[in-house]
Amino acid sequence: MPEKVIMPKVDMTMETGVICHWLKNEGDKVEQGEVILEIETDKLAMELEAEVDGVLLKRLYEAGDVVPVLTTIAWIGSPGEAIPEDEGPPNTVEKQDRPSDQESGSSSAKPLVAAAVGGKIAATPAARRLAGERGINLAEVSPTGSAGEIRKADVEAVRTTPLARRVAESQGINLCGTIGTGPGGKIYSTDFVKVATPPKSPAVSSFAPLQRKRSPVERETLRGRRKIIAERMSLSHQTVPAATLRIEVDADPIWRFRMEYNSVHNAKITFNDLVLKATALALDEFPELNASLQREEVTFNDSVHLGVAMAVDRGLLVPVVRHANELSLRTISDTVRDLTVRAKSNSLKPGDLDGATFTVTNLGMFDIVSFTPIINLPQVTILGVCAIVEVPVVRDGSVVPGRRMGLCLTHDHRWIDGALGALFLKRIKQLLEHPLSLLH
Repeated sequence: MPEKVIMPKVDMTMETGVICHWLKNEGDKVEQGEVILEIETDKLAMELEAEVDGVLLKRLYEAGDVVPVLTTIAWIGSPGEAIPEDEGPPNTVEKQDRPSDQESGSSSAKPLVAAAVGGKIAATPAARRLAGERGINLAEVSPTGSAGEIRKADVEAVRTTPLARRVAESQGINLCGTIGTGPGGKIYSTDFVKVATPPKSPAVSSFAPLQRKRSPVERETLRGRRKIIAERMSLSHQTVPAATLRIEVDADPIWRFRMEYNSVHNAKITFNDLVLKATALALDEFPELNASLQREEVTFNDSVHLGVAMAVDRGLLVPVVRHANELSLRTISDTVRDLTVRAKSNSLKPGDLDGATFTVTNLGMFDIVSFTPIINLPQVTILGVCAIVEVPVVRDGSVVPGRRMGLCLTHDHRWIDGALGALFLKRIKQLLEHPLSLLH
């Protein structure tokens, strides 16, 4: 009896999942515990493993399909085993991306069609393997091999849309040097229009209208993680009377402290680790900010669980450092490093993303000196960390070089007044300017 592969429900809020790409093709042998595809939920990307040994009999959905949770997406069984008739391929499937007709290749030119052998598309083993890794349907690949066989180079070319390839050929653009903005680095025609357009001459008036080459409009529907981010940020912006306070910290003490600490302890603590530790200590003293507001009820949290915002492909993740107020500086640093590695490798678990009581977001590495972070509901505050910059400062009546770092606190004015938020920011400033206090 064949076994179902279902779209998992990894947490109570998950309703759908997006199939990123398959690692196995129909007819491939699979072993229990072997990863067969990757999916994306509203929070993270994750690998899905086979629960039994056998052969991948049928894939009911393909890359880009949005599938309701607990839906059968594939079957695993013995070679030649039949799947139940009522569990066949779906008639209609919601797609994550719907490119325009031009981008999908609809034109007067007829693409080459791959040859079929025994009902199976002819392709080299390398081409099949690469197509599985990238979630590419071989039926959509134009073959260049003899007798209509698809080669590895044909699959690699799918990283560009048909229109992008045609425009590149007509303008003599080398696609190898073009960075794509689509999923998996896929290149759209608009990705190299700017490269192909010569820079404006300095002699042209800055008020003259720019002459731009028209290109097809490309559209992408908000799905998965990006859709959830859009909904939550919109809700926060529309419902919270938010105010942002900014304070400037003398960063010279933590600059020296970090260098000495890392040298003595053979460690790799970051400036963000120092801010997280200072924030956790300050929240112990200001429990009003370590709270959540839902409807007209405020919940005070008995421990500090710091959400650390991390930029990932096509979105944002906020893994949680739990009980941060009870952790040493070194433990916080090690925990954040582990979460960062797992976020980049898509190996975070749903539990790593739940339960934050306060969020810290850092744009300092992008040279940002001030910004307005948006509160992650139902939290009542969020701290933004800015770049450390060298500036002239006055010490003992003399102007000398110094370093300064901005901190931006956005607070929900329904619960946190400006004075309380200012006192909290000032306490973080004091802790950072006296970094030995962070060793407590």
